[in-house]
Amino acid sequence: MSFGLTKDPSNQVNNTVYALELLSEFGDKSYINTILSWTSQIVWLDFDEVSGNTKLTSSTFPSLPHTTFVTDKAFIHIPPLAVIDSISAYFLAENIFHEALHQKLSASLLFDDLVDPEFDSRVSFRISVPWRGQSWEPDRIVHAAFVYMHLLKLRQDALDADLPYRDHIKSAWDTGREALRYLVSRFPDCDKVFTVRGKRLLQDIAEIAASRIIV
Repeated sequence: MSFGLTKDPSNQVNNTVYALELLSEFGDKSYINTILSWTSQIVWLDFDEVSGNTKLTSSTFPSLPHTTFVTDKAFIHIPPLAVIDSISAYFLAENIFHEALHQKLSASLLFDDLVDPEFDSRVSFRISVPWRGQSWEPDRIVHAAFVYMHLLKLRQDALDADLPYRDHIKSAWDTGREALRYLVSRFPDCDKVFTVRGKRLLQDIAEIAASRIIV
């Protein structure tokens, strides 16, 4: 699977501005503020159709801080499984917010003495993630839980605002809640690679997650 820069991202840029304006209208300003604090550039990518069957929605990389990469799939897909047949400003906004959360947590894990200095994700044990058909390193499990914890609140606000594609957003809320429940249940396995400060972070995530899972 390979990607290249979108040659003329004019439409994508206009839709991005609209998506961010939509998010800024939410009563909770933490959504747009998180994006503004942790996203300096958004890079639009085109997908090489002959190189694979799976298309990237959005991504960030610790080696490229404050940079979010997105494809047109970000208009129609939010994790884990919600897909629509037309573009949605909300879906794009959520995906950009999603990646800003990864950037925020990556910075904390890197600079705040949260992970055991002996931990090496390249040789780490892995934990099964059933809905992805994959196994993830413990820090990636925590990343996903941190993101879903915030996405559940955003999705609830989107439902309260009665945005288009309500049924899909509600489905994403339901499946996201189950994903968060599972991820937090694996924190005891992740705990061993975190410092005392890191363990407190896991506890904080678990406590907030519990309040959102039982809604």
